[in-house]
Amino acid sequence: RRCGMAAAGRSVPDVSVEECCAAVCKGPPRMDGVVPQLPHLKRVCKAMLAMNAEGSTTSEGVAWTSESSNDGLIVESAAVPGLSARRFRAVTRLPCSASFFRDSCIAMDERLKWDTAVANYTELLGPGKCGANTTVWHLAVNGAFGVAGRDFVDFGVVEADSDGTVWSYGQSVQAEDVPSGDCVRGVNYPGSGWRVRPIKSGSDSFECECSYVVLSDLKGWLPSAIVRMAMSGQFADFFRLARAHIEKRLEGGATDDGP
Repeated sequence: RRCGMAAAGRSVPDVSVEECCAAVCKGPPRMDGVVPQLPHLKRVCKAMLAMNAEGSTTSEGVAWTSESSNDGLIVESAAVPGLSARRFRAVTRLPCSASFFRDSCIAMDERLKWDTAVANYTELLGPGKCGANTTVWHLAVNGAFGVAGRDFVDFGVVEADSDGTVWSYGQSVQAEDVPSGDCVRGVNYPGSGWRVRPIKSGSDSFECECSYVVLSDLKGWLPSAIVRMAMSGQFADFFRLARAHIEKRLEGGATDDGP
């Protein structure tokens, strides 16, 4: 039990802590065999994100440590038993509904308009092969804060619950035939993603609370202090640009119908 989830005694509906532990420890599945595994992988990934999106401890029972708190953005991190990488969580509120955030900041056609961290995005497998709301994609991100550019091949799901909560989650898959170019291939582990909860703020306005959880192995030799500084900086940049894009869309006449 390298990860220690079972020892923590935590679980969520339909997913045992043992399943969560295995998902982190065994590494990413191969792309050429991932489609039949998606129902199980999606269930585990969403459960782990739910466990890490709130609360004082992670899905492994490790306490979150404060990294920074500025302008309403709280960034925390925690060690992951069995891994050298740390899990990060950023929580903030934004002046729109959860669905408006999804359409403005998670949907890649909009995100590519404003997120300067994204160098390239390519959809490799669509919902026709992966199922509703599910894709496999290749994403390259620019280097920042002394860390060279990284790229990832992940499956991802974007969906909403009946109460309006938006979820975006997934994990990396092994795809050696997808070239990295000048980037270093990283790994996103299960439990990474967004949980965006709607908050009604007025008769004709909305807010949402966004929890952004990241557990990535950036590969290469990187000092922990550099990674922690880089992650805090990237979270701050992401939400600064996201907020500006949301406000620009609203001021430009885009309709936020909530929730």
